Amino acid sequence: TDIVSLAAGSSSFTTLTSLLRTAGLADALQQAGPYTVFAPTDEAFAALPKSVLDRLQLPENKDVLVKILSYHVVSGQLTASQLTNGDQNTLSGAPVKIRVSSDNSQISVNDAKIIQPNVQASNGEIYPINKVLLPPGFKVSQLQGGGGQSGTGTMRRTRPLSYIGAGGNIGLSGTSDLSIGNFTAISKFGLTRNFSLRPSAVIGDNPLVLVPLTIDFSSRRESALGQSFSIAPYIGAGVAIDTRNTDIGAMVTGGVDIPLGSKFTANAAVNAAFVNDTDVGIQLGVGYNF
Repeated sequence: TDIVSLAAGSSSFTTLTSLLRTAGLADALQQAGPYTVFAPTDEAFAALPKSVLDRLQLPENKDVLVKILSYHVVSGQLTASQLTNGDQNTLSGAPVKIRVSSDNSQISVNDAKIIQPNVQASNGEIYPINKVLLPPGFKVSQLQGGGGQSGTGTMRRTRPLSYIGAGGNIGLSGTSDLSIGNFTAISKFGLTRNFSLRPSAVIGDNPLVLVPLTIDFSSRRESALGQSFSIAPYIGAGVAIDTRNTDIGAMVTGGVDIPLGSKFTANAAVNAAFVNDTDVGIQLGVGYNF
């Protein structure tokens, strides 16, 4: 999984992913590279004044946004053991200062701390950091526009990942369509960084609609069959609707999202509905990101 896809699949980097796309840098960071990216978390971006973050997303400030984001990217793949005290050149042309504690327990980039070392992507390395790095000489006065919108474009907002797609259901037990093999329509609507609405429908002779609210956890790296990939787990609960009799009951769910590039997300989940019986099924699908 490349750097951008890995970030897009994580609930910790929704702002960074959106800004990379706004700046037109997402495609470049999906190329072979390799690159090392010091990646501010959503909390790091939230610490910036809202007016600054809003204005950075205006078209007339694209050059400034590109410079700031490029200040977070180093050419080449640097593991934690290769980060040593001193200056490290970035793609912006200005260096960042790396500091390693005497016991090697903490690495800092300028005044930001690396939260987790060695998050490996297929084309480089990601280091989540707790502050946004601002290049030397950056001043808020450089930003054009202000307020709700500017004369050349409206203000854009960052938002969590959402998708809509299709797949299949493998039935395990029960009497509804959830209990047998059927076609499934799936979706995810990101409400906040940690909460999503995930409506789905198991479609057969006895269709069942599931509407859970989920808690989305931060993504993590896993390995299988010699491949490393990112997964973003979630759990939740909500209502199940039997469309044949319009009966309503409770349901619970648990699953994972797996980014497949920047445009698609694979989903695997176990759903249990409690309407007229206890119905359990395994949901497998692929969604288109928006």
